[in-house]
Order: sequence, then C-alpha cells, then structure tokens
Amino acid sequence: MASTPKEPLKVVIEPTSSPASQPRTSKWQARFSIEGMTCSSCSGKVTEMLRALPFVRSADVNLIHHYAEVEYEASSRDHCEKKIIEAVEDMGFGCELDHLNENVEVTPVWEAVFSIAGMTCSSCTGKVQEALQGVPGVLEAEVNLMQGSAMVKFEGGRDAVTDNIINAVDDLGYDINLGEIRDITVEQNNETRTLQLRIGGFFCTECPKNVLRFLEQYDPPIKIERSYLSEEDRKNGSKKKNDPATVVISYTPQVPFHTVRTVIEDLEALNPAFEVSVYHEPSIEERAKIVRGKELKQLYIRLAVCFIIVIPSFLIGMVWMSFVPSHNKQRMYFEEPLWAGSVRRMDWALLILSTPVMFCIADVYHKRAISEVVALWRPGSRVPMGRRFYKFGSMNLLVSLGVSIAYFSSLALLIKAACTPYDMSHMNENGHVSSFFDSTIFLTFFLLIGRTMETWSKAKTASAVRGLTELRPSEVELVVDTVDTAESSSPDTPTGKEKNIFQETPPQMRTVKISVDLVEAGDVVVIPPEGIPVGDGKIVRGTTSFDEAALTGEAAPQFKKEGDEILAGTVNKGKAVHVKLQKVAGNSMLDQIVRVVREGSTKPAPMERIADVITGYFVPVVTLLAISTWIVWLSLGYTGAISKHWKPHDDTWAAWALEFAIAVFVIACPCGIGLAAPTALFVGTGLAAKYGILAKGGGEAFQEASGLDVVVFDKTGTLTMGHQPLVTDYELVIEGEQINGLDEQKILQVASKLEEVTAHPLGRAVVAFCEEKTTGTIQAVEVEEVPGRGLRGTFEDDEGRVQAIIGNEAFMVESGVAGWTQKYQNLLQKWKSEAKSVVLMASREVQGDGTAVPFELRAIFAVADPLRPEAAYVVKELQKTGHDVWMISGDNPTTAKAVARKVGIKEENVLAGVLPNEKADKIKYLQQTAPKRPRSKIARKLANALSSTPNAHRAIVAMVGDGINDAPALTNADVGIAIGSGSDVALGSAKFILVRSDLTALLTLTSLSKKVFNRVFFNFFWASIYNITMVPVAMGFFYPIAQARLSPVWASAAMAGSSLSVVLSSLLLKTKWPGVGFRTKVVTEAEMKKVVEEIEAEGRQQV
Repeated sequence: MASTPKEPLKVVIEPTSSPASQPRTSKWQARFSIEGMTCSSCSGKVTEMLRALPFVRSADVNLIHHYAEVEYEASSRDHCEKKIIEAVEDMGFGCELDHLNENVEVTPVWEAVFSIAGMTCSSCTGKVQEALQGVPGVLEAEVNLMQGSAMVKFEGGRDAVTDNIINAVDDLGYDINLGEIRDITVEQNNETRTLQLRIGGFFCTECPKNVLRFLEQYDPPIKIERSYLSEEDRKNGSKKKNDPATVVISYTPQVPFHTVRTVIEDLEALNPAFEVSVYHEPSIEERAKIVRGKELKQLYIRLAVCFIIVIPSFLIGMVWMSFVPSHNKQRMYFEEPLWAGSVRRMDWALLILSTPVMFCIADVYHKRAISEVVALWRPGSRVPMGRRFYKFGSMNLLVSLGVSIAYFSSLALLIKAACTPYDMSHMNENGHVSSFFDSTIFLTFFLLIGRTMETWSKAKTASAVRGLTELRPSEVELVVDTVDTAESSSPDTPTGKEKNIFQETPPQMRTVKISVDLVEAGDVVVIPPEGIPVGDGKIVRGTTSFDEAALTGEAAPQFKKEGDEILAGTVNKGKAVHVKLQKVAGNSMLDQIVRVVREGSTKPAPMERIADVITGYFVPVVTLLAISTWIVWLSLGYTGAISKHWKPHDDTWAAWALEFAIAVFVIACPCGIGLAAPTALFVGTGLAAKYGILAKGGGEAFQEASGLDVVVFDKTGTLTMGHQPLVTDYELVIEGEQINGLDEQKILQVASKLEEVTAHPLGRAVVAFCEEKTTGTIQAVEVEEVPGRGLRGTFEDDEGRVQAIIGNEAFMVESGVAGWTQKYQNLLQKWKSEAKSVVLMASREVQGDGTAVPFELRAIFAVADPLRPEAAYVVKELQKTGHDVWMISGDNPTTAKAVARKVGIKEENVLAGVLPNEKADKIKYLQQTAPKRPRSKIARKLANALSSTPNAHRAIVAMVGDGINDAPALTNADVGIAIGSGSDVALGSAKFILVRSDLTALLTLTSLSKKVFNRVFFNFFWASIYNITMVPVAMGFFYPIAQARLSPVWASAAMAGSSLSVVLSSLLLKTKWPGVGFRTKVVTEAEMKKVVEEIEAEGRQQV
C-alpha cells in the first residue's frame, strides 16, 4: 500500500500552477563521487535507485572509479542535487558533487503520429506531406497511405506546433486527429512507467485542481507529465471538448506497495464520486479501422442512393432513347417539350435526378478539390507562384472536373434549349439527347463503385501491427497471498474479486482477476491453458509449451520450464504456469515489434518516390490534354475538317467535342500508379512479420534486399550459436606452484575478473569456466576494455600488485608478451585448425617503485562455439541463387577459415582479424570491389534507375550480425540484418530484424523481398500501360478509323477497374497460389544434415 495520507481529504492543499504553466526546465549533467561501493551489486543498486528518481533521465555508475554520471531535467538545480545526494547517502554510501556542466536549455524534439482520413492515392499523400513539411518547426514527415497516418518529428512548443500541423492538413480538406506523441530527446527509462488515467465523476471546477495537487504531494513521488483534466487543459492540449478527462503520470513501481492499483485506490478514496481507470488513446491502427469503417459506411449510403437514381436515369436516358422505336408513344411522350422552349420532359427529368447526385453525392470530390485549390492559392501559401501552375491537384480534382463539366455544360445546353422555340422536326430524329445529365449520374455511380471496392480491399490488407496488437488479453489472474488480498483487494476495489485458482497454486495463495492495465513488472500472474501472457517474464512455477508462431513464425510449440523466458503474444499450449512479469505496458518484445513495424511502414521505397513525382505532375498534364482535346475536336468540327455526320443531328460541335474532354478527365488514373508500391509493400510487411522478420527499414530496405549481390556474415553469434560457447581445453603456462605470486587459482581468478566486464560470448565462456575451477575472488583495482583486442587490468592482494591482460594473439604481440615456446604455438595451431577460438592471458608483477617487468604468458583457453545447424544449408542456398557469401570476424585467420570451411564459404571470402571499427571499412570495400550478380540488361537498367544507393552500379551488400561490434557494419551495409537475440545496439542499427535466431529466416527474407518487388514492378507496369493506352483512346485517336469512342460513363468504369486491379494484385501476395502468392519452404533437419555431409565430403576430396 502506498504511504499516502490515511485521510486524503485532510491533506493541506496549497495553490500550485498547472503542469502547462510550470517554469521551463533545463537539462543538467553532473558527476557525483560515491564512496563505499565494493561490488557490482552495490553499483547496480545505486544505478537502480538513481534511475527511479522522477527527474533523472539517465544514470551510469562506474564501480572501478567510484563515480556516477547523472543527467537530469528540472527547473531547480539545487533541489535535484540535494535529492540525489540524500538518496545515495540513505543507502549507506558517501556522496558528493564532483562536476556540473553549464545549464543547457532543453529544446525538445517531439515524434507524433496522426491519423488522417480521406487520402485515396499517392497524389493525396504528396499534398499532405508537402503541407506538413511546410509547417514551421517540422523536421521530418512521412505519410502512410495504407494506414491513413503520418509520423511527424518537430521541435519547439508541443501544443503550438501540433495545432499548426492539424490546421495545415485540415485546410486541405482531410480529417486529422492526434494519436501518439512523445519527447524523443528524453532518454526512456524502462524502470519508470508512464500511463494515462481517466478520471470521471467531477462535479465542480475545483475537482481537477484537487486531483493535481494530490498527485503532486503523493509519496512515493509521481510526476505529472500532462494534464487534460479541465476543459481548458484539453483545449490547450489539442484535445476535443468532449474527450475524457485524463492525466498522464509517470512513476517507478514498487510491487506491491506502489503500483497503479494503489494509485487508483487512493484517488478514488479522495472523493467517493471519482471513478478512475487506465485510459488508452486509440492506436493508429484502431483509428485507421474506425476511419475505414466510417468511410465505407458513407460510401455505402451514397452508393445506395445513387443506385436508386441510376435506375430511372438508365430507363429514361438509355433504354427509351436508344432501344425504343422513335414512333413509340412513351418515347414521344418523353421527347415532348415542357414548360419552356424546346426543353423536353426527358431533359427536365434528368436534371432533377442529376442535381442531388452532383451536389449531395459527388460533393466529397468537390469539397476536397476546392480545399486543395484554396490551400494552394491562399495568402501565405509557401508554394512558389510558378509551381502553382504546373504541379497541383489530385484525383479528386480530376473527378470533380469531369463530373462538374458534364453537369454544368448540360445545364447550359438546357438553358439554351429553354430559349429556343420548339421544332417539330426534332421528334423524328434518332439522335441522342444533347446533354450529359445522365453522364453525371453514371460517372458518379461507377466512381463510387470503384472507390467502395478499393476502400474495402485496402481494409482487407489487414495491418500487421493490428494483428499483433490483438494478441493482448484483456484480463489476467494476479497471484496474491491471502493476507494481502484481504487487506487490499476487496470486491469493490479496482483489483477485482478474489477467487481460488488452479491446482498448481499453493494453498496459501489466491488470485484476483484484474485488467491487464493494472499489472506491474514484478507481479506474479497465472497463464492458464490457451492463455496469452500480458508481458514478458520468467516462469517461476510449472512447465508447459508455448506457441510462438505469432512472433517468430516458428510453427512447433517451444517447451518452457522454470527460469525460462516467455513473451507477450505467445499462447500457452500446456498446463497453467506462474510467471513473474519483467516487462509490461509498452516495454515487452511484442511492443518493440509493433514499434519497429510501425516505423518501417512509414519509410517509402525509392520507387514510391518516383511514383509520387509522376502523380505530382499528372493532374496538370491531364488537364492540359483534356482542354487541348476539346479545342482540337471543336476546331475540326467548326472548320469542316471532319464530316458533319460524325455528330448527332441535334448536337452541337461544342457539346460533341466536350464528351471527349470529359472522358479524358475521368479515365486518367493516377491512383493506380500511386497504389502500385504502397499496397504491395504493405502486404509484404505483414507477411514478413508473420514469418518473424521485422522490416525496420521499410520500403527502401525491401527494395535493396530484392537486389542483393553480396551477403556478409559475422562469425560469432551469427554462423555460430554465440550464446553458449564452452571452454573445451586450457593450458597453464607455469613452472612449479607459482610464478610472480600467481598460482593456478590466482590465474583463473584474474582471468575471470577481467572477463566479467565484457558481454562478448568468448568472455562469458571464460568466466563460466573459471568460476567452476576456483573459489574466492581477487580485488580489481582497475579494469579497462581494449576494443577488438581484449582487456587489461590491475589486481592487488596481500602478496603485491599484478597487471594482467587477456585477449587475442594480436593483443599479446602488441603488448610484448614473452613465453611463446614452440610447444604452445603448436597447441594454438592445433586448436585453431579445429575451428576453436583461442583466448590468451599474460601478467607481470608491478614493483614497489611502479616499474614493471615484461608481460609473460600465463594461460591459454580454447573456446568452442557450436555452429548453427542451419548455417551450412543457408550459405549453400544463397550461393545457388547467385549471391556472393563472405564471412567477417575478429578471430584469428586459422579459426575463421576453419569455420568457413565447415559452412561452405570459400577461404578467399574470409576477412579475419578485423577490429570492430574496421568492419564498416570492409563493408565499404566489398561494395566497391565485389561483382554484381548476373542479370538481364533490362533488369539491370531498371534496378540502377530505381536504386536508392548513390552509386547504383556497385554491389549491393547485406551484413548479418548480432553484436555491439557489428553495429557500424550493419549501419554502413546497404541492408543491415540483425539476429533477434543480438544486442540492442545491433538491433537499432539494422534495417531488418530476424525475431527468431534462425538463419533460414534470411532465405525467407530474400525470396519475399524479390516477390514483393516483382509485384511492385508488375503493378507499376500495369498502371502505366493503362494510362498510356486508355488516355489516347479517350482523346479520340482512333475515332476517325471506326467512328467509335469511349463515353465518359465507360471511362469512369475503366478508371475504377484500374486502381482496384492494383489493390487486388497486391492482395494476391497473401495467398499461396502458384505464381501469384508467396510460399516459403520448410527446411527439414535431413536437408540440413545432407548439406553438411556434402561439404565434409568435398573437404576430404580436397585433402
């Protein structure tokens, strides 16, 4: 239970400013010296305590040098320093301020996600992106057509810039709402939880203020990030008036005393009328789903009304006028004049029917077209004057122009007819009606059909993120002891009702069913059969199997026992187990996957940028063609260059030529070109996530992966297992019982102490081996890591001071180590030829006057890192498809080449002894020197034209790695691919992440990327050919030959079919149909073993 006042209503409430009006904070960096820390446990506790302070943004404690680097943000420097020193001293350590940097003003950089409704093609997204980038303060903006969202990075005032962004998009005629927003300049603290509380039951204007004051005085401390409790707060925070009253808080959970459950209980105790719950803003996927639903509903209504109008229009304008004899009484009745001049009943009927279609059904096109034009020409527009004439409009403008011209030209003809006396001779003509009112109706009808089917198809692409977020359960069984349940979990509290649970639960334990929002890291929960964990954690009781297919693509359930890690989003396929949660509420593996997929979905492929350029100039070009078409045909008609029999008797040349222009406006379709890449990439990203591949680099990464020439593997942790290397052999270089005060125990203790500070797999293997062989420890005075070489340190005990180094052979040579006899050189060569890595240790005694003798070799270790069983198979398959496979390693050349031989990599393709900072240089070297895969001349030219690399003629190189030292190479490679079990730095540097530590996913990635981009090329080709062929048809190029032309009605149907066919083409990727769908091959153990045997046989033949 939180140590809040027992009677909250008696808390002294002092006037305080709201969070929005608090003074501007500053960022400080300080170094504190800390005395009394003796081990890593001490430094770990100090680090944990510092990071838990609400104003601290980062804290790093150095055990060897006894200091802490702390970065904090606050308005009062002295107050924070005092709090830090007091907190450290309360733990029993001495603490004082050593150094403080100058006051640095914080310039926050925000990353916001907005949902945008109404975008239909890349022309729309281009307009929106241009508007976003024109907002002062915006640094970067990416618009996602398929999700109907935009990710914007901006600096400056959060609320002011957000309002400007919303206004800029709203001016274009699109609906926009703020989804998520975060300050990316603040380092995220995984131990601190940030959430939004919804508080209902306010009955006066003082209620929000009382809640804020109560939270500000809460103990343990709670930080109020933002408040939307009052109407004024919601208005200032870009919220709507009817949005719920919420407050965003951050705190450090201390289970079971300080949790979200206790905070809610205390808030509700503040006033019985208050109702408090955890509130989640709708995610971008949920907003997209809602927007798609509303859009479809509106389209269905418009389509239904239009269909009702189409029926009489079809009968009057087409059936009676085209298929009924001219002497038929009903037809003659419709052709009789009515009310004014020679306007026939048919014309009045079609006017009445088309008017609601024009202004009430097709208004969605008109409104957005007008908004685009107004935004372009409004005062203060940032678009250069000249550019406004050659780059404007979207599909909405083309449709609006086509429909409007058909309607208003018909209205002009009707007015003219109303002023013309009726001529009886017209009753005997078989010509069609000299108006386009029926075209207005049918144009709108077919356009609505196309738009409805297109929207429905886009919704069916089903965002990969939406599928992942649906893996979260809504409730969970929390394990509590009987006493705690009785005291704090009454039936009326937010934690729910107490009840008995599974037989696996001890008799003294009970559970309560609570919302998943109320669990904290550190809670123990029960995962029942077929249950889904609410977060990542470790099993503390029971054994079972979990289906991880949703995250990793692994079909077979994975056996889990006590101590094993389980992940959110997996499914328990066995018995109920107890799990202690370690990561919840946005920090789990599932949440990281969601963030990566979202980030990738906003990054367009280079080919998309080409499509954006084309569609950006598409509307002006089509407008020019339509006007030119009308003028040319009009001139030909009035000059007599064409036969007068080409037009109906009761038609004018102006109206007859106008039908060509309307058809050009309607049939030209930038949507197909604009949708060619986004739809295929959207489906491809979902398929990749299904198979455990996260496309962090988005469309650009897919495009580069589809044209790989070279694949470079790191050795340790990539081709080898990495996480479980073992010391198989070791040799002490020692004569007698000891040399220079070091016996066998001391040598192994020093080796263990040195390797403790590194996360390298070889170092961990040495530590595990030494700890088994020794008892006790030795005091380290100083330990320093030498990148790419090893570690050096100074140790002290009762017998004196010793300096020691441990690492690879190059480190020993550079340090001038003595003791290299032929015996040990032969032993090292033998181990390396067996594909074992070697670790060497040397030491020297430090004299009293500070002088030291040369280092002498003391111990050598052989570490065997087992190869991944699929490594050889993956290498061979890549070589079959024409990829040049290389291996890069910091290990010695003998060991590296031995590993390469085992997996089938040519020895000349091995780069060994490479330092971490040199790996990036080796990648650049391969990019310039490695040969490109053989391709057809057309494919090569197309790839060069669309490639995003500065030198498209060079090799496209992928780097596959997992370690921190691989990060520079992953960044410099065209396609960085990180193994999911790798370090956070490696994952952050990669463009693709393989969630499973299984290299066969790499084969899935290469085949999927090729399939996706083949579909992109097909879509682009189809959409381009459609426009290239259909626009001339609509212009009447073939009319002189066959006197047949494409009417505006059928042109609209063809346009709808163009964009719809592109979407359906992309959707076919989700099928497994031969030739059109995507299928991945399941690799068996027998196939892997066969490849290994073939490689071994080839090796024996070469010997």
